[in-house]
Amino acid sequence: MLSLWLIPLIIGDYLPDKISKQYMEVIACLFPPSTVIFPIASAFRHSSDIWGESKLYLLILIIQGVILSAWVIYRDFKALTFKGEDKTSQTYQPALLEEKQDVIDHRNYSDSVWENSPDHYVQGQRVKKVYSNGNPAVSENTFCVKKGEVFGLLGPNGAGKSTLFNLMTMDLRRTSGNIKLMNQEIDNIDITEMGSKMGMCPQSNSLWGVLTVDQCIDFIGQVKGLSREQIDF
Repeated sequence: MLSLWLIPLIIGDYLPDKISKQYMEVIACLFPPSTVIFPIASAFRHSSDIWGESKLYLLILIIQGVILSAWVIYRDFKALTFKGEDKTSQTYQPALLEEKQDVIDHRNYSDSVWENSPDHYVQGQRVKKVYSNGNPAVSENTFCVKKGEVFGLLGPNGAGKSTLFNLMTMDLRRTSGNIKLMNQEIDNIDITEMGSKMGMCPQSNSLWGVLTVDQCIDFIGQVKGLSREQIDF
C-alpha cells in the first residue's frame, strides 16, 4: 500500500497529468486517503519545501505502514495457527442424536486410556468446535484409535465429521478439549518433525491447478520427506 501511493509521488512529474490523475483515482478507491493519512499527493506536489512540510507526512505514512504491516502479520498468525483454543461462546444448541450404548462404552474406554496409552495413535477428549456464529459443529467428542486399527466416523450431513478431521489435521483451532496424535498433544507437536509421519486423504481434490501432475507428486513427496530416488521411481 505504501509503495502504491509513493509511485505517482516520486515519478509524477514525468507522467502525463491525465495518467497520473487516473492512477491516483484507482488507488484512492482501493486505499482511501483517510485510511492512509491526509491527501499526501497534494502535500508533495504543492509544497515548495519538499523536505520541510512534506517530510512529516512521509514519516507518519512510514510509521503507519509499519504498524499496519505488523497488525496484518499478527492477524494472519492468529488465524492460521493451530495451537491453543479459540474459546468461542456457544449461543445455539442443536438437537443431538441419541447415543447408542456402544458409543457410550467407547467414550468411557477412551477416557480411561487417555493418560497412558502408547498403543493409541489418535485420541480425542471432549473435543469441541464452535463457529463464530455460535453454532457448535463438534460437541465434546471423545474417541481413540489404536495402531493398525481402522476406525469409522459415522454421522449425517452436518454432524461435524469434516470439522473434526480439520481439527485433527490442524486446519482449524478447537474451541475446547484435547487431541493427541502419536501420543503427543497437538499444541506440543513440532510439525516439521512429525508431519512426515501423518497423512490425510481429503474428500475434495487437493491438486493445485497451476502445477502439473508430476509437480504435485514431487511437492508432496518432498513434504513427506522422501528422497529424490524415491520420488523419481
